[in-house]
Amino acid sequence: MERKWQYEDFIAVKPSPKNAQSESKQDEFVIHVRHKGKRVCPLFSCSDTMRFSSDYTSNIITDCLLFNSKFGDRNAEPTAVNVYKHSWTGRRVPVVLRVNAAAIEQVDNRGVVVQVYPYRRIRKIVKVRSFLLIILGSQQRSVKDSVSDCQGGFIIDVGDHHRRFPFIKHLFESTKCDDFIKEVRRSAADNVGIIVPVTKEVATLDEFALTRLGLCSHDDQITSYAEFKVQKFGKRHEQSVRRLLCLTETCLVERDLATYSVVCATPLEQVVCLVRLEKDPQQFIVEYTSGEGRVYSAAERDLIIASLIDGTRAAGNQMVILIPLFCMQLKLG
Repeated sequence: MERKWQYEDFIAVKPSPKNAQSESKQDEFVIHVRHKGKRVCPLFSCSDTMRFSSDYTSNIITDCLLFNSKFGDRNAEPTAVNVYKHSWTGRRVPVVLRVNAAAIEQVDNRGVVVQVYPYRRIRKIVKVRSFLLIILGSQQRSVKDSVSDCQGGFIIDVGDHHRRFPFIKHLFESTKCDDFIKEVRRSAADNVGIIVPVTKEVATLDEFALTRLGLCSHDDQITSYAEFKVQKFGKRHEQSVRRLLCLTETCLVERDLATYSVVCATPLEQVVCLVRLEKDPQQFIVEYTSGEGRVYSAAERDLIIASLIDGTRAAGNQMVILIPLFCMQLKLG
């Protein structure tokens, strides 16, 4: 290790201005740090400027900006809007979306950040428009399309830019839809150097319901051959919730135990590792390429882990490993 810096010494981390001059190379970034023992000065007059280049520039900037609250320079308050999220149950749940430096944060009514959507993983934003279709003919009538139930709706398509399918889609609606999207695009470009596409396509609620799980939306992808009752722990719930963890030939599916509805589904090829926690003989974590780790608990933990390893490898993912500790650094693997 040649040098290291505390986040408290950071003033800013930004994509290099040179990136804007090149259509192909977007790999440079700049870190401004203050001189040790000196207070932060305006216009970086008492700071060092360091330039780096990496194939993982957007990843590095994103990870650094997750700690920007510790930076020496004062950060502007993030833009926040009240929205409704369409949950897997079909309900409209009131939440707050915050436009932070590196990601969109979803905040619940307790003030807890329950989900983060990094700009580098947003494939596109699709507006859900409301319109009235008039059919003229022998049976003259007005037909109101189902999207009219989603005024100011927009879909955030989050996934891997290097793969052919979206990871998952999230549907929100807000009276400030256009202003929010504009602020997201500005923040992503200024802070991470990423252009978030806004497509011209028109989506309907029915289309969203059919495709919200990406590759795992097809029936053959969510038909399981093994199912396990588990308790799930997460920020969305103050207490653990009962879930059915289902293993299919290509996906790991989470279902609601009461209704058998699909809560979420993830391709097995995106599983990085399984964590068997030593402090609790029933808890385990499934970590994905996105860096997300989902925590479960079950009496038959070891049987579930063995089944997940076998199923993941059978799906073609030979890189999955079993470890005793959760490790965020594996997300770039």
